[in-house]
Amino acid sequence: MKKLRKISTIIALLLVVVMLSGCFGNFALTRKVYNKNQSIGNKWANTAVMWAMMIIPVYEVCGFLDVVVLNTIEFWSGQNPVTMNENEVDIQKVASEDNTYEIKATKNRYDITVVEGKDKGKSVAVIYDPVVNAWKLQADGHISTIAQIEGSRLELVYPDGSVYKTDLRLD
Repeated sequence: MKKLRKISTIIALLLVVVMLSGCFGNFALTRKVYNKNQSIGNKWANTAVMWAMMIIPVYEVCGFLDVVVLNTIEFWSGQNPVTMNENEVDIQKVASEDNTYEIKATKNRYDITVVEGKDKGKSVAVIYDPVVNAWKLQADGHISTIAQIEGSRLELVYPDGSVYKTDLRLD
């Protein structure tokens, strides 16, 4: 119950911050997903991919990240991390009840470090590899793929190691 209350409070605060900031960004991440969908081909394939991405929930996750994280960063810093150029850096601090995090965004990479609190010093990196079209998690000296699109196949790797695979084509 305490964990649910904590999550609800964080979500409510994030929604208030977004609503009160007057921020309307360019939704770069959502646009990239949409453009990838549009590049597939005919209207039937595009529609099938759209439904698959809504069920999986790619659009919902991208929309949430755009509204809550990326557009807030864009509002306060003037730059969206998804549209960053080489050598650009954006550093933000985020506080929760137990820890304060530093999020360092560079092109194709997010470094998240606990700077204050009980987990001080712990860090992870979320890295996009455009060569293999995959997002990877780097933690405790290990790198693991957490999501990858290869051709028309999407693979999502869950924390327990199970893999969700789906074909985005309509045949």
